[in-house]
Amino acid sequence: MVKLAPLYLALLALSACSGSCGADSGATSPSSPVASPEPAAGERGLLGRVTYAGDPSAIASGPADAAPCSGTAPTVAGSVGPEGGLADVVVLVSAVPDAAAAGSLEVSAGNCRLRPTVAAVLVGTRLVADNRDQRVHTFHLRRQAAEGGRRNLQNLAVPPGNPPALWEFSEPGVVHISSDDIPHMESWVFVHGQGQSVVTDGEGRFELPELPAGQWDVTFWHPRFGTTVLPVLVPDDGPASLYASLPPSL
Repeated sequence: MVKLAPLYLALLALSACSGSCGADSGATSPSSPVASPEPAAGERGLLGRVTYAGDPSAIASGPADAAPCSGTAPTVAGSVGPEGGLADVVVLVSAVPDAAAAGSLEVSAGNCRLRPTVAAVLVGTRLVADNRDQRVHTFHLRRQAAEGGRRNLQNLAVPPGNPPALWEFSEPGVVHISSDDIPHMESWVFVHGQGQSVVTDGEGRFELPELPAGQWDVTFWHPRFGTTVLPVLVPDDGPASLYASLPPSL
């Protein structure tokens, strides 16, 4: 089980606001709903942004796209954009109908990287392990164990020029993928049994436009900062807006 960590929120409520309304940078109690923004025609669901509270230079963006890979730095999830947005944060609302059926996730090896760095998928999704390098890559799949450490699941060897190897994510959990040839090439796949999920973009933004009106628990997960669950209230006439700042220690 991933260790829970508190998440500090800045919540923006734009509806019925005068000049005295603004963002609240304090921590929010899990029992209190999140206020929603000014509704816009045709908009629903949940939108928001996750930012990094520390020094951006403390989070590397991973090795440069160059070969050979010897001497390159490890891949680090969570690059920070020019405006402080934190990428690679999974946002999940599990207690709602799935917005899409399980499909396929391609994880590709190329130029010292595995892409994507972080993904969120439904149980039953098919992994497509693709090698775009001119060297053999063995995709090593490990499940993060509840007691810590990782349990081996599968090795998928893909020589250069061969078709991708296929594998199915058959149960919930976090699957860590690395290359046996170059161990610091890493990818994390957050597998959930139901619900709607998204991963923050390069500026920390996310949207769940299909989230119905109501009060929901939202799970945030990041390879470095762990998991936390926060409430959000989605109104009938517009989207809810949720903003977070990580890491929680700052």
